[in-house]
Amino acid sequence: MAIVFKQQIRRQRNLILILAAVALIGGFVFWWNSNLQQGLPEDQQLTAVRFRKIEIDFEVLDSSLLNTLNPMQKIPQFEGDIGKENPFSE
Repeated sequence: MAIVFKQQIRRQRNLILILAAVALIGGFVFWWNSNLQQGLPEDQQLTAVRFRKIEIDFEVLDSSLLNTLNPMQKIPQFEGDIGKENPFSE
């Protein structure tokens, strides 16, 4: 039983070390990127994009041009065999 607990503790310790290493590498990359951008001119720095608010004009649905459109004809049911011949059936 004691061996199982030691293996679990060793595995948890290794996972914690891996997590700490990933966090340190991620922090270093973030710090390096922020310092790199401080040296760039302002027009070359990355900035967050602000999206415009989308406004939908529903008055178009009431226009006379839309009322002059004709509805599409109903598509007839398919008549014939569905599928194709199996070329490997011979």
